[in-house]
Amino acid sequence: MRQTSDLINAYLTGFNSEYDGIKLTDVSPIVAWQDAKYPFAVFKIDRRPAYSKNGMFEYDVQIRIISENYESLMDLTDGLTEFLDQYKELIYQGTESEINPDKPSEHIITNTYQIIKNS
Repeated sequence: MRQTSDLINAYLTGFNSEYDGIKLTDVSPIVAWQDAKYPFAVFKIDRRPAYSKNGMFEYDVQIRIISENYESLMDLTDGLTEFLDQYKELIYQGTESEINPDKPSEHIITNTYQIIKNS
């Protein structure tokens, strides 16, 4: 699981260095720092099944981008989706949008991917 986490972190860092638009200010696994500046990304990885005889595992990857500016969030999400399309091991599953109920000024876009690989 650590390899998959490092891989996603590297992809998001690579996106930040190659993307011409607004940059992510921070990339964190699971939870962002409380003082993170907008826009930032948080990713989460789940592995199924917990045990595999042949060593192949399915990973569900959620990448959340959080921003206070909805228009720049949409641009950033489109750029990230296009950037991640080059990595064939990432299988795009969908996108959801929401607002943080505890902080209504925060807009959140979640892209979900699947990876199947040896652990």
